[in-house]
Amino acid sequence: MPSSHTIVGIDIGTSKVVVTVAEPNPTGVPRVVGAGMARTRGMRAGAIVSFDEVAQAVAAAVSQAETTSGRQITSAWVTFSGNHVACENASGGTTLTNHPHEIHEILDPDIQKALAAARPSPAEIGREVVLVVPRTFTVDGVSGITDPIGITGHRLDAQTHVVTASTSQIHNLVRAVPQTIDVRELVTQGLASGESVATPDERGLGCVVIDIGAGTTDISVFIEGAIWHTAVLPFGGQNCTNDIAYVLRTPVVEAEALKVNHAHAIPAEADGEPSIEVSLHNRSRDTVSARYVSEIVSARIVDIFERVREELGRSGLSGALSAGAILTGGTSTLPGIETLAETVLAMPARVGIPGAANNLGESFRSPAFAAAVGVVAYGCRVELATAPVPARSSTVGGLLDAVRRLFLGSGQADTRSVTR
Repeated sequence: MPSSHTIVGIDIGTSKVVVTVAEPNPTGVPRVVGAGMARTRGMRAGAIVSFDEVAQAVAAAVSQAETTSGRQITSAWVTFSGNHVACENASGGTTLTNHPHEIHEILDPDIQKALAAARPSPAEIGREVVLVVPRTFTVDGVSGITDPIGITGHRLDAQTHVVTASTSQIHNLVRAVPQTIDVRELVTQGLASGESVATPDERGLGCVVIDIGAGTTDISVFIEGAIWHTAVLPFGGQNCTNDIAYVLRTPVVEAEALKVNHAHAIPAEADGEPSIEVSLHNRSRDTVSARYVSEIVSARIVDIFERVREELGRSGLSGALSAGAILTGGTSTLPGIETLAETVLAMPARVGIPGAANNLGESFRSPAFAAAVGVVAYGCRVELATAPVPARSSTVGGLLDAVRRLFLGSGQADTRSVTR
């Protein structure tokens, strides 16, 4: 892959839009060469509520990223979230030969047929399939095959993870990106964050990535190197801020400052801190203890983790998460949050910092930018997988190797073509 090739990610969150420009090295690891960020109030819990504000924020972030990188942006991978996102695990397959006494060597067209058969249509009107992620393959009843290329048999089945979303929300999100930019793929924010903060060992052993953003909490479960479950809760750090503002009757701006500067996930840890003077809506002032602020925030975080625990229970995958929980997103910077997570979720927990790219500035080495970094890492991996490579044999072409390398890279592939 040429080092001058540029990969761009656009992470559209509830409170901010981040555009990351990177160049992949020969092994597909991105090197960040520029970035842009713009605040937005046009999103609520992952859904667009003001199209113009979101479109303007995307345009501003793109312009800044072009200036800092010195490159013109013509295509990008774009993240999405929201409680309209749903998932299911599906399977489907194809017969490799019509003659019972013949066997057939599995090639790329066979994989494509199996994946197409494992791509169910949405059961509800107004929804569409956004991602089809291969998890594993089965050949003639032998399951757990990660790379079926070259194996011979009579039938090939694919087990997939299918993500669906609201057609209108997806359409509006794509429209918010400048028309001069080709949307290469749409990637869930949880999947992008997992790409950035979860190690291959953690994804192999089984882990849940919990990305607590401003307006949503994205849940992504990885088992045996592939994604098995996706869910989005319509709650995040902004709810903590709103709780403080409501209880203390203080402006939202001041409530945000109280959360960032004084809150602790374990309220007892805030004991001994001096009282804080706060402004009230009637322009008077009052004092409040850091512990009281922490109790307000902790109650909301406990509620979020309890909902995550319930979601994991419904998925039936709680017992398969040997590597525990990886917390990321801006709210995961709250002191003591990993301890609270371990208590509520009853599993090991750590805070995940983006580590899937080189040349990251200090500002990007924060959980708040996990999805922004992860989406370019995802794009670099896809680009590496689809780059022309020498054929392994006269019967195995470059696209065959692309599918194989993409699947083996992290157990994830996106077969959706985005239209605008």
